[in-house]
Amino acid sequence: MTKTLGLGTKLRSVLIPDGTVPSSGPLSRRRWLLPLGAAIVEIVVLLLADRAASELKPLAPLGAVVLFFSVLSAALSGIPAGLAVGLLATIASFLTLADLSTSTGVANACLSAALWCGSPVVAGLFARYLWQRVDLRESALQQALARSLQTRRQLEQVMEFCPRFQQGAEVQEVLDAICQTAVETFGADGARLYSLREDSLQLLAASPETVDARPGLKLPADELPGFAETLSCRRPVFIRDLRSAPLGETARRVQTGLRAVSVVRVPIISTGELVGLLIIGWDHLIEQPPEDLLAIMQRFADQAAIAWQNALRMDAQRRADSLHTTLQKVLELAPTFHITGPSEQVAQAVCEAALATFGCTGSALYEVQSDRIILLDRQPPLAVLAPGATFPLGEEMPLARELLSRFPTFVPDVDTERRLLGPWPREVIRQADVLSALYLPLRFDERGPQNLLVLSWNYRREEPDPGFLAVVERFGDQVALALSNASAERLHTRLEASLLPPSPVEHPLVSVVMRYRPGETRLRLGGDFLDSALTA
Repeated sequence: MTKTLGLGTKLRSVLIPDGTVPSSGPLSRRRWLLPLGAAIVEIVVLLLADRAASELKPLAPLGAVVLFFSVLSAALSGIPAGLAVGLLATIASFLTLADLSTSTGVANACLSAALWCGSPVVAGLFARYLWQRVDLRESALQQALARSLQTRRQLEQVMEFCPRFQQGAEVQEVLDAICQTAVETFGADGARLYSLREDSLQLLAASPETVDARPGLKLPADELPGFAETLSCRRPVFIRDLRSAPLGETARRVQTGLRAVSVVRVPIISTGELVGLLIIGWDHLIEQPPEDLLAIMQRFADQAAIAWQNALRMDAQRRADSLHTTLQKVLELAPTFHITGPSEQVAQAVCEAALATFGCTGSALYEVQSDRIILLDRQPPLAVLAPGATFPLGEEMPLARELLSRFPTFVPDVDTERRLLGPWPREVIRQADVLSALYLPLRFDERGPQNLLVLSWNYRREEPDPGFLAVVERFGDQVALALSNASAERLHTRLEASLLPPSPVEHPLVSVVMRYRPGETRLRLGGDFLDSALTA
């Protein structure tokens, strides 16, 4: 039979038959030879004694021989074997040696029979007790050895944990690896990793991942019984049966989805602060894990905290490098849309620069009016989003309120009921292949923003960090300046055209010469525009 330990390891427990020897050698495997040999020797001795001296009594020395073989058989093969040897000797002695004609002979025969049959019973019981003690000791040693080997293997896995997971490319990869390794190391059926956020827990990773246990799930701390104990003692807490625990609605849904029955909550401590909680679960009841196993779990959590913090630092470094690269692109590409030309040409340059700078799959620049937005340009070009396309902008739309925020607004999923109230129809969003978008209002005046820059991705992008949004705002400042310059250039051209004569002056006798002497170079204003001279 087998016994499943809390460790998840299955060990064979020693089965001790009544009065039998544990099968550990050739003698115990052929124990049937002992009574057979004893019986043969006993019969031979009896026959020899019968032929040699018919007056020989069954006690000494023949009784000692029978007693020896019966006790030996009982000790080695059990009470039935010893009793069989004693009975066989008694029957043979009664038939061949016993003197039943006198009372002394009958008493002698009965005493011999009692000794020959009673001694193996006593010897068998005593031998059984000794064998049981030996087998229990061997069983305890085997279990201790198995647990020691299991502990050693777990310690080796724990010590290998950090070097393995420092190679993770992303933080999420490290978090997933923590859960998977916890399942493999402790023989569990599932593991979940939470981060602590004030009075709630946020699920970061789960193994296996279910519909009710996906990263991002928030779990109120008061829905977990014994959570305060975990925070106070800062050591693993074992809950034998989670099904009978008073869980909250969200916690119960997660427990049902993962089919968790017995769990161990292990706190994750970094730099003296509790930063997370690792929950290791089994889908069946287990007994209280031993203290050495709980200590290994805590050591595992310490290694997980190191790997987690290293991954966060590496991710922060990658983000800093990425922001530096993005900022360099902003500085390098800013001159490409600070050009002299119409707003449409500037808008095209802005969209191309946004694609190259932020790694988005689409960028568009709109002119914002009171009740509509007008597309100036979109890159890459799309038939349903051609320059000049107009979309309504109502006060009930989320975008109308977001335009007044003066800050970038990120929408992780535009295909929701709330976002479908926006200016763009669902068909336009589908053809543009947009899943996530970032809106940046530009050029504010007393009426609100005059332009809107939209960056879009054809996949669900993660929430941008504040550094990325700050770079986007700096890019927006450059775009606003370029659009203001383009607008000023357009106004200057219109003003210059308005100062020219409304119709050309021509006369066959008069030569008309246009001279322009600006008093201010940039505005190109001032001076005489018309002069005449006779040509006769």
